[in-house]
Amino acid sequence: MSRGLAPIWLCALLIGCGVFVTDDEVSRATGPTGTVDAVLVERNAGATVDFIYVAHVVKKGGSLSEGTRVARFYGARRNDLAYGVNLRWKDASTLWLEFYTATRQTLEREVVPIGDLTVTVRLKPKTKDNKALPGGMLYNLERPLHE
Repeated sequence: MSRGLAPIWLCALLIGCGVFVTDDEVSRATGPTGTVDAVLVERNAGATVDFIYVAHVVKKGGSLSEGTRVARFYGARRNDLAYGVNLRWKDASTLWLEFYTATRQTLEREVVPIGDLTVTVRLKPKTKDNKALPGGMLYNLERPLHE
């Protein structure tokens, strides 16, 4: 094999093995007190696996490293064609993570103290969002770029 082709083969091998994984913030919802954000990250490991969604609670405007991971979803959908999870504040201290179906879902932290507030996190399966567009959440955020 020519040395010029080696980098191309290596790159193709790494892509095929799912080494190029992206983690993208796809939703952020500020709670009613204005001091806390719920943040959803979409992990895309390639076309051969489902999306992974990870929910976090952080101080308003804060980074994920400053917050707490509260839930994780594999293959979550908001309707039959739309992937993802909706972040919905029920009240000042209750965060609902709404989804229609998921292959797996894990509530990692049900109660999160953050600043002067204690946030209770609830999973809300079988919550169908008929307004969610088909595809992944990042794709839909970038949809004008794809059209």
